[in-house]
Amino acid sequence: MTRVTTTRLLDRTFEEFALCLGGLAASGEIPDSLIPKLIAALAGIRRIALRRAAHAAELPKKSPIRPHPAITAFLSGMRARGTARGTP
Repeated sequence: MTRVTTTRLLDRTFEEFALCLGGLAASGEIPDSLIPKLIAALAGIRRIALRRAAHAAELPKKSPIRPHPAITAFLSGMRARGTARGTP
């Protein structure tokens, strides 16, 4: 996922959560006085999530792990004899 895509996904998720809180407040299930505190906490969590996403995007991409040639040869020999896992 690109940084822009990740940011958009996080924004949409936090928007939905904020709308959910608004619905609960409108229905009277959450006191109005609590909403600013919840939104401030939500904004803080969003900032942390965006910071983490930006940091993850900057990390170098890991190359796929390849088994050692000796292990590959060993497993190939077992498969040829039908003794490896996944062989009937």
